[in-house]
Amino acid sequence: RILTGGFTVDPCDMSTEGVKTVTVHCGNLSVTFEITVDADIIELPESDHPYSNNMNETWSYTHPTEVLGLWITFSDETITEQGCDTITIYDATGAPVGRYSGTELAGATVGVKGSSFTIEMSTDVSVTMYGFAVTSVGEITSEEDLPEVVPEGLNYGFTKDGTVVIHGYFGSETTLKIPGKINGHPVTQIGNEAFNGNGNLTEVILPDSITLIEGRAFCNCYNLRSVTLGAGVNEIGYYAFSNCPNLTEPILPESVEMLGEGVGNNCGEGLYKTYGNACYLGTAENPYKFLIRAVDMQITEVQIHPDTKVICEYAFSDCSGLIHVTIPEGVERIEYYAFGWCHSLESIQIPDSVTELGDGAFQSCGNLRSVSIGSGLTQMGTGVFGMCNNLESAQLSEDNTAFCLDESGVLLNKAKTELIAVLLKNISSYEIPDTVLTIRSSAFEDCENLSSLTIGNSVQNIDGWAFSSCDC
Repeated sequence: RILTGGFTVDPCDMSTEGVKTVTVHCGNLSVTFEITVDADIIELPESDHPYSNNMNETWSYTHPTEVLGLWITFSDETITEQGCDTITIYDATGAPVGRYSGTELAGATVGVKGSSFTIEMSTDVSVTMYGFAVTSVGEITSEEDLPEVVPEGLNYGFTKDGTVVIHGYFGSETTLKIPGKINGHPVTQIGNEAFNGNGNLTEVILPDSITLIEGRAFCNCYNLRSVTLGAGVNEIGYYAFSNCPNLTEPILPESVEMLGEGVGNNCGEGLYKTYGNACYLGTAENPYKFLIRAVDMQITEVQIHPDTKVICEYAFSDCSGLIHVTIPEGVERIEYYAFGWCHSLESIQIPDSVTELGDGAFQSCGNLRSVSIGSGLTQMGTGVFGMCNNLESAQLSEDNTAFCLDESGVLLNKAKTELIAVLLKNISSYEIPDTVLTIRSSAFEDCENLSSLTIGNSVQNIDGWAFSSCDC
């Protein structure tokens, strides 16, 4: 006999996969049986396509078994109106995991703790787009794979290569510990001006995964007293910690190779080491690794610490009274405009240890008469000796394997396929070697006496401003 009515079925959750027990009642008769729900028929959270304006809607998912956490994967089409419409994910405890906008979730996988999650979507009154679709939910089975706690109020986004960049913090805590991973993606950058003007923070702890701190990242954090830098930081951008008057740290990790201009300007006493009329930042092993700036602009001479590795950008720029400087063996880089506009500087000897001269390193040193370049130089920026119009003597070590200097004071690469720069600006005529393929930018800059120049058929590229300020 087939029953078509008069029976009831006990409630049973069919929204998750697994074996379900179903009980059917008909009068005094009860029947219990099992049904297997396949994962393929489970409905995963998904918005309307396109979604609606002026909405605030939530979707929930509960996993059929208890697990440490879940991986939530979104479709490649997932998108909302950037900066206006948001998707927020909450873990099993109701704690926010992250808020996303634009294409940040497109093809992304987000990790949450616990066996359930909720997705909230909020939209404004204009522009609708595809929305989102969860394509799969996977289990996190290892404690090591669990997502780290993301502080409430931490603002972040994703780079093109899938890593995380921190954009700011709008929470109320005074101590901020930034996780090494967010949603399974490594946190690698502190973005430009990320914490600029945050007057609440007193301490920030960065993970080892951070490799880049961009310009002005912690600028104007007036109450900031301590920043713990992770072991992976490679580059710190310009003015990153400037105007933090209570900051007397950090000691840089050994991994740091590049510091921007004014990294610690107007910070607390003790942030810099001083030696020989210059200020330094360094590591625990080498407190004098980076020469940051002159102690003041009125110095006439400077003695650089023998442990210094880098003379940073603009370090002595506009020290117009600087006459004498001794660069010790051991310095590896002189960065751009480090000695720019040092109008009184008379001579410079670049030791064999220096491998790189940045753009305009000695730009506009109008009284510079002689230059000696060591054997180790391998990289030469643009306009390194630009506007050094009184240069009378230039020497290059015979042991240098990257460059050669001809009798006219013209610097070329060793193979003579690239004309780098004319060092002696009083040149009146010159015949470019037949081997030269490229004339570099600013190569003949300020050669005001140049009246005759022969360019052979071999030259294929003449970079911009190659002959700037040549009265020819």
